[in-house]
Amino acid sequence: MHSGQRYGWPISYDLIGLRRHLYHYAGRAGLAGERLDDLVLAANEAIVNVLEHGEAIGTVSIRYDTQALTVDVVDAAGRLRAEHAPMSLPARVRAADLGCG
Repeated sequence: MHSGQRYGWPISYDLIGLRRHLYHYAGRAGLAGERLDDLVLAANEAIVNVLEHGEAIGTVSIRYDTQALTVDVVDAAGRLRAEHAPMSLPARVRAADLGCG
């Protein structure tokens, strides 16, 4: 992993672009395969929740160092609640299904 990197973007309806950013930088951090796909899928779900329930106002960022990789999805409007989270896990999705492959 590279040391002390951080990147961020405003949340927008360009989900493909946001996922591409996450794939690129998480890959640079050393994530690959199913773990990379799972990370991007989870972030995508959180981003969609901001778009649907959080007035589409927020940010997504990724940071990593030699010890950890973190993705933050922030609902700047503060409107998301626990009931906005899906109750079941989605089926596994390949990178190509997300428009990234």
